Amino acid sequence: MRHDTNFVNREFEGAIVMAKYGPHRTYKVHQIKWNMNPKEYIFDHGDEKARTNMIDYFKTAYGVKIHSVN
Repeated sequence: MRHDTNFVNREFEGAIVMAKYGPHRTYKVHQIKWNMNPKEYIFDHGDEKARTNMIDYFKTAYGVKIHSVN
């Protein structure tokens, strides 16, 4: 099945989404990075602005292991 990235971009960019984990915070979608996967996406988080990728972040923060990186 081919995903229509233009359609998804139009629907989600600028949208407010609610996470189902943590304190149920809301987040604004600024951009969808279609060329990246959870292992490649590295970001700063926390008070110390520690650098991590999504795989390590979800494992540490929520005890969730991401099995598929593509």
